[in-house]
Amino acid sequence: NRYVDGTVGVFVMYSHDIKLIGNIVANAAGSAGIAFGLKDSGNVTVADNLLVHDQVGIYLDATPQGLGQRVEITGNQLRLCRAGLVFHASGHATTIAGNDFIANDTHSRVDGGGDALDVTWTGNYCDDYAGYDLDDDGRGDVPYELRSWSRTLVDRHPNLEFFTDTPALAMADAATRLDPLFAAKAVLVDPHPRMQPAAPRAGGQEE
Repeated sequence: NRYVDGTVGVFVMYSHDIKLIGNIVANAAGSAGIAFGLKDSGNVTVADNLLVHDQVGIYLDATPQGLGQRVEITGNQLRLCRAGLVFHASGHATTIAGNDFIANDTHSRVDGGGDALDVTWTGNYCDDYAGYDLDDDGRGDVPYELRSWSRTLVDRHPNLEFFTDTPALAMADAATRLDPLFAAKAVLVDPHPRMQPAAPRAGGQEE
């Protein structure tokens, strides 16, 4: 399917055993813009989708819901989004593998003072990865780590949540990348990042 110029592409709520495969969601705009939303659901597969120029690419809220349930996010392209992947709180029981994160304002964000360190990240391509591949196996030799000083500030001072996604907090993150004087909060770690984008386009066709 193609969902273009809307507010929400697909929102999965109170549902289980759902597969979102081979879709295109573009220009899900506005403050509530979401390409895919997952809330209080479980055993959801999100694979081989193209999510481009959306306010939020994939939003997870209390998903997966119960013990023994999982979420698999694989082979997607998340491009030009304000936030590629957003967790309402700390993520768990989720695998994020083989996705491309390209030209997003932020590749992933965790609201509510949490992180995505308990999420399995592996083999994703992130265009801001600054590592190297000395053995030429196509995977980075050092982990990809996403750290956010702005989230650290918001966690310490909740009133700053009002300034989320504003230039002021973006400049705080940029400053700490240039001069890492303060320890920024770790949001995610991918131990085996890919060096080149390789995810198929929506529908299974190679880009």
